[in-house]
Amino acid sequence: MSRGGYHPRLTGERGAGLSLPPWASEDAGCRSPAGAGGCPHGHARPTTVQPLGIWIGTPRLKQEARIALKSCMGVLGVGVPPCCAEVALRFADLQNPRLTNYIFDLDKFTSFEGKTGPYLMYAAVRVKSVLRKAADAGHAQGAIAIEQDAERALVLQLDGFAAACLAAREKRAPHILCDHLFGLAQAFSAFYAALPIATEENDARRGSRLALSAAVLNQLERGLDVLGIDVPERM
Repeated sequence: MSRGGYHPRLTGERGAGLSLPPWASEDAGCRSPAGAGGCPHGHARPTTVQPLGIWIGTPRLKQEARIALKSCMGVLGVGVPPCCAEVALRFADLQNPRLTNYIFDLDKFTSFEGKTGPYLMYAAVRVKSVLRKAADAGHAQGAIAIEQDAERALVLQLDGFAAACLAAREKRAPHILCDHLFGLAQAFSAFYAALPIATEENDARRGSRLALSAAVLNQLERGLDVLGIDVPERM
């Protein structure tokens, strides 16, 4: 997907030479951002929609989806930062199996808790903050050494990225990648809560945990980029 478009970029690693996901042409024209009531806004009640309908279709459909989202945010006054608006809807759409319907619920989509786009964006920004503060303090990354359960769980989650990307592409199921990224964000949250990172006094442990954090950030950014989501420096 180019930055000006809306197709999810499930192309694996950059430079891998993989093409646009094969479901793009199959779903084009058969998805709709409107639910049973014919309105994607969902002001009165949650609306049922079909995954990928918001991102795949005619240019007019795509533009209408963006206008609908802006309208939703303005009317409901949910207080979501502008950078999270499209992210919330995009991730909510892609995290569902593409051949099933789901409930269009902005309160759920825009939450910073649970399996949502804003939650994943915040998780990545938090890792950036940790690394930035460590760099400002003159702390460098080092060799990774696994000593604690939280570190081990994080490494195991990181190890699943390639398989998630491949499965998402081969099964035409972007929700598989969404599941992996959410699990990674949760694993980092547990790691962050259990162990000191930049404040660790032992140089080797601190360097190892900073390197783990950098690996998490790299994977979150690359995975979200595949889904067409950019991560800001701050929120």
